[in-house]
Amino acid sequence: MTGKLAEVIAATSTAFTAHCYRLYEAPPLGTLVRAGESPCVYGVVANVASGPLDPGRRVLPRGEAEDSEDAVYRQSPQLAYLLATTFETLIVGWEDGGEVRQGLPPLPPRVHSFVSVCTSEDLGRFSRSFDFLRLLLRAPLAAADEVVVACLRQVSSARGPGGGGVGRSVGGASHTSAPRTFLLQAGRFLATELGGDTRRLTTLLKALNT
Repeated sequence: MTGKLAEVIAATSTAFTAHCYRLYEAPPLGTLVRAGESPCVYGVVANVASGPLDPGRRVLPRGEAEDSEDAVYRQSPQLAYLLATTFETLIVGWEDGGEVRQGLPPLPPRVHSFVSVCTSEDLGRFSRSFDFLRLLLRAPLAAADEVVVACLRQVSSARGPGGGGVGRSVGGASHTSAPRTFLLQAGRFLATELGGDTRRLTTLLKALNT
């Protein structure tokens, strides 16, 4: 796997936690990532956290005499080894033998599996269906809808010209490479899934259109 940026340090059937190799270099909220090799597991970043590597060690202020935040880290280079950035990822699919499946895999990724951000080609292959959104919509997260919106925006951007999103079929409709078309199709899928929750649906559609 190329472009690895983290390793899995804990995993369940529905989510995994990854520890970044470099402080503050986590992928943004909503990013589609992949972990492991055979099978590869897909997940969406749902939370990012930075703090002490040792939970029992408090972080103390260091910047009173410094002119910038960067100066704090230059004067205390050991912070790169005392602090850590992790991110929580909701599992939304897996790939084995070249076939992409959306849903929960038979097993989560192994601890120490490498994690990388999905390429435009990965995004194009994975987003042939919107079924993965059901897992995000049902996730027990206070910010689940924000994760859905962030994920759809990032995937739609990757489906622009040269982004690998050409000629896909979703729900009987033909995908084009236009990000706007992709978001409209996503909106239709959300309308079907959330037909009984008008307030939530309206909030999501407004967020996608801004």
